Amino acid sequence: MEVEGVVSSGEQKKEKERDIRRARGQISCAECRRLKLKCDKQIPCSSCVRRGCMSLCPNGVQLSKENHGTRHPQRPRLVDKERLRTQVLEMGERIRKLENELRILHSCHSPDIHPLLSEELLRVKAIISESERVTSRRSTSSDVDDQFIESFGTLAVSDGGTERFLGASGTTESLQIKGFPPPAVGLVYDYRSNWRFIPEIWKNNEVLVQIVKAHLPSQTRATELCEAYLNNISWFCRPIRREQIMEELLPVLYSDHILQMDVHDLSLILMTLSAGAAGDLSLPAYNEEAELFYELSMMAMSMRSLLESEGASLSTVQTLMLGGVHHLVSGRMNSLEPIWKIQSFACVLATVTDRDPANWKLEEKLVQRRRQVFWELFVVDKWKSLACGRPPAFKLGDIDCLYADDTDATDDQDGNIVASPWHWKTRFCKEVANFAIEKFCSSKPVTYAEVLELDRIIEDFSDHVILASPETANQTYRRQQPSDVLRYIAVHLYRNISLIHVHRGFFAEALMKFPSNPLDSPFAHSFSAAYRGSVKLLGVLRTKFDELSPLLIRMWPMWAHSLTAAVIVGSVALHCRGSPMAAPAAIELDHAITLFEKAIIHPVVETGLVSSVYPSLHNSQC
Repeated sequence: MEVEGVVSSGEQKKEKERDIRRARGQISCAECRRLKLKCDKQIPCSSCVRRGCMSLCPNGVQLSKENHGTRHPQRPRLVDKERLRTQVLEMGERIRKLENELRILHSCHSPDIHPLLSEELLRVKAIISESERVTSRRSTSSDVDDQFIESFGTLAVSDGGTERFLGASGTTESLQIKGFPPPAVGLVYDYRSNWRFIPEIWKNNEVLVQIVKAHLPSQTRATELCEAYLNNISWFCRPIRREQIMEELLPVLYSDHILQMDVHDLSLILMTLSAGAAGDLSLPAYNEEAELFYELSMMAMSMRSLLESEGASLSTVQTLMLGGVHHLVSGRMNSLEPIWKIQSFACVLATVTDRDPANWKLEEKLVQRRRQVFWELFVVDKWKSLACGRPPAFKLGDIDCLYADDTDATDDQDGNIVASPWHWKTRFCKEVANFAIEKFCSSKPVTYAEVLELDRIIEDFSDHVILASPETANQTYRRQQPSDVLRYIAVHLYRNISLIHVHRGFFAEALMKFPSNPLDSPFAHSFSAAYRGSVKLLGVLRTKFDELSPLLIRMWPMWAHSLTAAVIVGSVALHCRGSPMAAPAAIELDHAITLFEKAIIHPVVETGLVSSVYPSLHNSQC
């Protein structure tokens, strides 16, 4: 008897272990094992779902007449339950489609949420239990989630053998790759053309200072140019702050100590003057003064080789970043290719800036400066990669650099600290855009499940970030300053730009495979998200253009992303003529064309839209 008790206790222990393993999905469920069926080890498994005994899975078994003298409940009841569950699923899917279409149509007329799309009403379709959603999606949604967009990018080879590559995420560049007019010829003596071959007699500070002094403006004018950069351009990229310009570099430039000035510090302040001249609203974006200071800066940088072990410094990185900003703002270049190269060079030279400088016990001012420069470079690197479709230089896993102190933070009316636009931009790029860029700039195709996860990250971030508006912030964020309004607009554009890039691939899939009504496609969420983001992006730019046109006309990235948004809106108007979305999309397209005609002087608009896209979209409306 004692032996039998020990055996019985051991069998109970083994049975308990089997139950635990079944609950974890490690072995087949009890019912599949009894019937010798293949089990997918999900809870409930597909076999139990198909046979209508989900409640038994994983450890229960059906009672049969042979073993316990009782019957399982009659099959018709299970069939009725399955039919009702299917109806509930179909109704929930129908509700989602109607909500999506209502959301799109309403967003074209009002920025407010439609009353029928309130949180309480959106929860109506939540009666479907999680287990039912899981089982119902196994046969359909899993296939959709595994679908991917495979694009190898574009490789263009000229007759002379010159190559240009654009990755899968490249947008306006791919529209313009067919041909650009050559960039404008320099308006002053081009020091840059010979900067690699400067004679040895020139390679001393005295000759360099003589040339610089001969072209320097008055100190008052130089201060105005620095203010123009800080007020009009720095919201976009700020590798150098006011304190370094006004307290360290500018005073030395107009003093007797200019000969002792490091040549790359000299190059930095000259490039700041160049960016300021490009941002001077009293001058054209592409003007002689900006080009002159750019050439002088490049000449000063060439006085010390960047290829030597001690050739580059933090000032060198700052100068190259400002050089890229100069090209973006002035409109001198007709392509992003030169800008991509100069910014990539800055990333290469940014030695160990991705490691927090406090580790080396540097002076606090230098610690904050290095942190600020690195995160500005990080943001530039990520958005540059997204625009060109090429891998970024910095990987988040290799970075331990902390954020710089947010000295520009403000207080709202309730006394809460509100992050500055620069800090918000950095956080958004690190915590949101970085993941999308790493996915879309990779050689591995992006699945639809990954797209939906990126969409969730974007939406979740916007929920917990408090951003001051010009109406509610204190006096340090004044409504009457155009640059303040522009920073405020830019912060709100980041989210829509990210949504467009994340969803545009599957937007095209929905449009091509379901042209009569893309909202019926498995990619309806991407279709509506890309369309909504495009409408909002064009709407913000359109409403502020007349007020801020001298500033907006200088912003290459805004026009590049707006061109992508116009193509998306135009595609809906052209291919969905039988859909109720066609009419609102056609109206948005008309507004976009009118906006671009006002900005015809910008090279992106002139070459990318008017020469390539505008004729086809205009003819499609006729």
